[in-house]
Amino acid sequence: MRVKIFTVIVLLLMPMISRAQEEEFEQFVDNILHEIQNTDSTFHRNFHLFRDSIAKEFSNFRDSVNREFAKFLEQSWETFPIIPPTTPVCYNQVLPSRNPTISKIYSPEADEKNFFGIETNICLPENIPTGTTEISEKAIGQIWLALGNSDFSTCLAECLLLSSHLNLNTWGYYQLICHITRQQSVSPDIRIIMQCFLMNHRGYKCRMGIINDRELVLLLPFNTKVYSFYHVLINDIPYYIPEKKEFAVNKLKTYSREIKFATQTPDLFLHTPLKLGQNKFSRKEFIFNKEKIILPVNEHLIDFYATYPACDLCVYASAPIDTALLAPLREVLCKDSSGYTNTCEILRFMHTCFKHQPDSIVWGRERYFFAEESLYYPYLDCEDSAILFRHLVNRLTGLEAILVVYPEHVAAAVDLPCRGMEKYVTHHDKKYIICDPSYIGAQPGEQIPRMEETRELFCY
Repeated sequence: MRVKIFTVIVLLLMPMISRAQEEEFEQFVDNILHEIQNTDSTFHRNFHLFRDSIAKEFSNFRDSVNREFAKFLEQSWETFPIIPPTTPVCYNQVLPSRNPTISKIYSPEADEKNFFGIETNICLPENIPTGTTEISEKAIGQIWLALGNSDFSTCLAECLLLSSHLNLNTWGYYQLICHITRQQSVSPDIRIIMQCFLMNHRGYKCRMGIINDRELVLLLPFNTKVYSFYHVLINDIPYYIPEKKEFAVNKLKTYSREIKFATQTPDLFLHTPLKLGQNKFSRKEFIFNKEKIILPVNEHLIDFYATYPACDLCVYASAPIDTALLAPLREVLCKDSSGYTNTCEILRFMHTCFKHQPDSIVWGRERYFFAEESLYYPYLDCEDSAILFRHLVNRLTGLEAILVVYPEHVAAAVDLPCRGMEKYVTHHDKKYIICDPSYIGAQPGEQIPRMEETRELFCY
């Protein structure tokens, strides 16, 4: 396991190396891993060995690239128009709302000491600038050079190790470095430069922008559309300002390229379950078939999701669900050996145990949920129901469920056997029976009448 973690860190760092240095570095890493495998020293000691060795190996390469990039930053930047945020597609326009009571909008609790329940002790170098007298290309270039000349390797290695251990995606890594830089007694502009520095040295594409010559912002190009952030178009690629606030101006200045080793597009998709703190759970209870289902929802995960920008529905639909929630659900919902019967039970669970309400009433805006959020919050609408239902069918029954996205509604469909006149969709030459978790009382194969006239839909 320890060797695996070290190997992950090595793979994360590989984009920083030119091909000429790659072969030498691979041999260097092999030697370190061999030494680790043949020693009885502790993991902490092994990490320090790895960290110190990798810092020495990269110093010359890193310094030369940072010097070149610092000079590049001092040149004049280009001006781009700022494009305001857009609104996510509102799907819940079909079913009438029930009991239009506005719920309290959730606000995550701020914990400046811990990172979503994980204690961090990652420190930035001491010999770095803490402020600047002006926000200009020259000043930013000089600060970048100062950061490059500091001992950032230790901080970077520790960030990579923790990020790997927690299964963080790009957004998680960005939240981590924001958490770390907030602990430093530096100006907001220095903090932005530090964040860009740590993103770039992780290999992520990321730039900085100057607004009105007095405010510095970060610019991130994501691998999917983001609705909730202002952005600029650079070579037809949107670079988003990852801040949930309004900007009164309509333009900013930025530069034409990233540092050489920043080649990866930031990824908003979650590919593996996050490993956040395990000390704050919310006990959610459901009564189904006169049986109580108690689900321990990790509030640190809910806090993390609350930071997420509004983005394409596929990001939420494809994210893995916390496996700790599955066993209590399986015990009550899947007592039969028949996949069809269990699917019917899951569908009835969705119809009877959840309150359906449009996001416009609950949140005042469209807001998609990750699966755990649908179990946590008091209300959900059609796309949230469909995403949770799809997860439960896929994970509890062994059948395959997909989302069925209409222009104004989201349902699901399951690869159940056809028994008669059921409504179905065809996806990859395979029939899937419509199952609509927000069409209350509907059986598999029953479709909202208005949807029968729909000719445009998207299945995934």
